[in-house]
Amino acid sequence: MNEAGEPELISRERLNKEVINALRSSSPRVDVLQEYKKSIEFIELVLSCYKSGDFAPIAAKIQSMKGLVINYIKKRFLLSDEYSLDMAWYAVSELALDDIINKKRMIPMLEYYLKTISRSYVARKRLYLHREKSIDDPDDYTMNVYR
Repeated sequence: MNEAGEPELISRERLNKEVINALRSSSPRVDVLQEYKKSIEFIELVLSCYKSGDFAPIAAKIQSMKGLVINYIKKRFLLSDEYSLDMAWYAVSELALDDIINKKRMIPMLEYYLKTISRSYVARKRLYLHREKSIDDPDDYTMNVYR
């Protein structure tokens, strides 16, 4: 839109430049140096656990982030049922610990990795629940809307 509020055709090059300039001018939401320090501390913790063979400190670190992940799931996916939240947390924490112990993934940022797992878990759970529902199920009132 131009100054008069009328639509204006712009080239792809100009659009790309405007998007790049908008991204460059945006400020980070977090303190980048602090995040790097947290990442280095976690990586050092993982390496020390690999050397010692004792993964209890990692399990404790994951458990310390329970509130953060539960709040993230509540806000992002609008889940409020305590049982569902507990099951989601159990799955997220077990998957993260398993990935670290069995060297399945390199995890530099534990907080973001736990959030990623929680997104994937909730999405897959919803997909499975949707697949299990039958169109002919008389108790499912949401399926009758689309008939």
